Amino acid sequence: MPLGWRSGIPGQAGAGCACRRSARGARDGITRTLKILALPPSRLSAKQLPDFVADLTPAAEYERAKQASLEQRLARQRSEGRPTKKERRDLAALFDREEP
Repeated sequence: MPLGWRSGIPGQAGAGCACRRSARGARDGITRTLKILALPPSRLSAKQLPDFVADLTPAAEYERAKQASLEQRLARQRSEGRPTKKERRDLAALFDREEP
């Protein structure tokens, strides 16, 4: 997610970023809120990212995305018919129950 996003308006990555400011951006159905702690002198690895950015996204946003993902997996097309044996096993594993 580019850190140049403000108020839902996309910008170039890194353009107009300042320390101690918040940035919001949507990706994969989640609107994330990040606080820029410091600007790195150069590119950095994902392992070093928490030193420069704090995630302020509410837990409810992650839960909403998880619920939407679950609903999408459970949805079947109207004419698909009965689930296959593999699909039934996957559904049983998803709901933590034994296959009959």
